[in-house]
Amino acid sequence: MTHTLKDLNFWTHFIKNHWEKTPLSINDLFEKPPIDEDLLFKSVINCLQQNREPVFCMLWLDSGKEKYYTDHPLYPRIDDKDFLSYHQRVSEILEGKNYTLIINRLEAQNFSLWNFGRDFLYELYKNVGFNKIGTVTNLFIGNCKTPFGIHQDFEKDSVFHIPVIGRKGMRFWPKNYIEDHPNLTKKEEYSNFIKDSILMEAEPGGFIYWPSELWHCSEKVDEFSVSLALALTCKKNILTSLLALIAKKSGNTTGVFPKDSLPFPKNPHKNMLTIPEEISLAQNIIQNATSEVSILKEWSKLVTGFNFTFPPEPLEALINPISEISEVSLTNIKFPIICIHIEVDIGIAANGHFYQINYSSEIHKIILQINSGKKISVTNLIQTYKNVQKNIIIDLLTWLNRVRAIEIL
Repeated sequence: MTHTLKDLNFWTHFIKNHWEKTPLSINDLFEKPPIDEDLLFKSVINCLQQNREPVFCMLWLDSGKEKYYTDHPLYPRIDDKDFLSYHQRVSEILEGKNYTLIINRLEAQNFSLWNFGRDFLYELYKNVGFNKIGTVTNLFIGNCKTPFGIHQDFEKDSVFHIPVIGRKGMRFWPKNYIEDHPNLTKKEEYSNFIKDSILMEAEPGGFIYWPSELWHCSEKVDEFSVSLALALTCKKNILTSLLALIAKKSGNTTGVFPKDSLPFPKNPHKNMLTIPEEISLAQNIIQNATSEVSILKEWSKLVTGFNFTFPPEPLEALINPISEISEVSLTNIKFPIICIHIEVDIGIAANGHFYQINYSSEIHKIILQINSGKKISVTNLIQTYKNVQKNIIIDLLTWLNRVRAIEIL
């Protein structure tokens, strides 16, 4: 999934006039639609078959009156072959009921989708910096309006909504309008308020953008549509985002806190009050997760993951394992590998993941050589950096290949 913009000055104009200011719809930004619908459908099927976190699916029927969060007969199947065939099958079953299937965080299992997202957002981030904090994708499939009614995204998302099949329509109300009309919130019937709204539409090859403060709902334009939203969280207070990140990165705490209750203090007016053991344990987990080293690790993952909350998972196995006779190169010169010095270790971050080994200045030199973007012989690396064991070099290159930071030529 690659993209080429027709207007090379697009981002300059967009940042000046629209970013976190006003909505925009554009129909011919891309030379061709950037998201291949066949590859996207295959990715959806693969995701539904694996059925594992962090990808999250929701099926809404009859404008949200029925909703299903787990597997359902109306989910896409491999024998549907494509999105349009899927829609035809579901429409026959539902006999006129509308539906929306929403798949969140698909990029965690789809490198191409994530790669498109970071490439598309590159100029934005380079000029305004990363949003605070996190980016995810949301895929919308179906034939009805947003089942949530008029709403403002919970995470305060600034959104690029990209049609894949069919035209997409979005209707917007300014923040202060909703403050003056609180009963409009989450309403599905809003005909009396249309005169005060803005309707924008886009087709494949373009997109609709809206800033994080706008209230909105989708409008049915075509009988069927598939569209992808790039949602960039734009919270002013970074603390809430960091706390959520710490909670996510604190690890599996199942069984760590076995008690159902905290102790009731005995004679607190006579005895010195002490902190319960479980609270002390939780405090230690938080301190470890918020140490300078831990934060540096997470920041390096966030930077190389290009601010995506769920960068694509590493490959479980390599079709062509790296060997001494392999030749490799950096996958994309715009997105280098990062090294950080951690006490007696060296940390390597690439594409949102982290690798840690014993410190060696020669490992740093190897990464610098890879970041040059030139073709590199593994044999030459082994011969040049003799102070690093061969298996350490092979293991490092294998990890970089699994996270798709380098490719075998």
